[in-house]
Amino acid sequence: MPADVVLINPAALQTSLREEAVRERYRYAPLGLLSIAGHLMAHGLEVAVVDIFRENIASKRQFLDLLVESSRAPLVVGIASYTETYPDTVRVVSAIREVFPNAKIVLGGPHATFCFDEILAMCPEVDFVVRSEGESTLLELIEHLKYPDGIGLDAIPGLVYREGGLIRVNAARGLITVMDSLPLPPDHLVPESHGPPGDRIFIVMTSRGCPGKCVFCASRALSGSRYRTHSAERIFSEIYGHHGDVPAMSVGIMDDTFLVDKRRLRRFCSFVRESGVDIVWSCKSRVDTLDEETVALISGCGCRSVHVGAESGDDDVLRRIGKGVSVVQILDAVYTLRKYGVRPECSFIIGHHCDTPESIERTVIVARWIRDSGVGVSIIGICTPLPGTPLLNERDEFGLRILTRNWRDYDLNTVVFETEGFTAEELKQAQYHYDVESVSDPDSRLCLSGRSHRQLARLLARYEQRIAALEPTYAERGIDDQESGFRH
Repeated sequence: MPADVVLINPAALQTSLREEAVRERYRYAPLGLLSIAGHLMAHGLEVAVVDIFRENIASKRQFLDLLVESSRAPLVVGIASYTETYPDTVRVVSAIREVFPNAKIVLGGPHATFCFDEILAMCPEVDFVVRSEGESTLLELIEHLKYPDGIGLDAIPGLVYREGGLIRVNAARGLITVMDSLPLPPDHLVPESHGPPGDRIFIVMTSRGCPGKCVFCASRALSGSRYRTHSAERIFSEIYGHHGDVPAMSVGIMDDTFLVDKRRLRRFCSFVRESGVDIVWSCKSRVDTLDEETVALISGCGCRSVHVGAESGDDDVLRRIGKGVSVVQILDAVYTLRKYGVRPECSFIIGHHCDTPESIERTVIVARWIRDSGVGVSIIGICTPLPGTPLLNERDEFGLRILTRNWRDYDLNTVVFETEGFTAEELKQAQYHYDVESVSDPDSRLCLSGRSHRQLARLLARYEQRIAALEPTYAERGIDDQESGFRH
């Protein structure tokens, strides 16, 4: 049956080294679009999802053909918008108009939520923007389009649109409080996800909202400061139902802080144990939730790796970015994970507003120790002031000199600002050292400040000795010490 609504996860309709790198970061199913699809389908609408990242669409013609296959004349085409891929979104919008001239085009997602005025001013093909959570807002917009006399545009919270040459911004919509009221995502609408080696992975999102106050993150602005969760029953039901169909598939839990709710976690793990099903899963968490009791619990229930947002190897930087942890806490978390045979996967950021050459060196030293000593996996990204973050909203107060407003460069890997504390060239040098120079020459060291960092080296040596004495090892648990494939 032709779809009433087509939802699109946009990417470039071309192949290049840069675009392949972007696709690598977005290789998992678009959970936000699937949640919206499930909500619309529960209200009797036919929905198609086109995920350009994973459909192997290599040309505009192929994309247009796929659109026509999905629906001859949809009422609405909804498009997810992310800052890095926004230039591709604009081109996708123009292409849609060629085959669906009468459809209403709606943008949602993080970039649209924070840049709706720029989008509606610069992209005339876009009819509406949905801010923040889109399930109910899009459904009510569709009801208006079907029955204009039933509900007026001005009565739909969360909607932005043009009227009389002006941009109308409706009141914000309240966030969903009972998360289990959302239908299960219709995963069959998109291709299954794969990790780097090609192994299949099923991903789930079990919460929304973030109480954290990290200045480089927009999660709080997008989803609220209240941590809203699916129940343990819902989480296990979703995983178990999918696992029964594909028993060889691993599970990736994508929440930023899955381990923070201890009561829910214990209940979820009890379901895993009682089911007798061998579920291998990975998750993400803050370091201050990785106490020994928690790590022992998840290790015994199939968790094989935990991604940790470590962010910096300098205590002062960690304090000033609002992370609320210390380097010792990071190392304690890494040690505890290793103690129970769970792989630490740590991500760091260089180029924070308060970074200096010395603090950048410390971050590289800690990240290299985790990677080079075989303790775990570590990656380093470039601090990026994305829309919605305090870092961008208060850039003058933070001392940022923005170098570009080309959204394609806001990819967490390109230097887009400088401060009095560092230059773009110093960041590029540090990034090259970590990604290339230190790999080809393990004896090389980053020299930006000339400091020796002997105290940090001694601290890391002590943790390395403690970890070396641990049992069981990864090999004894049958886990390769390479990256799990669950990248974040």
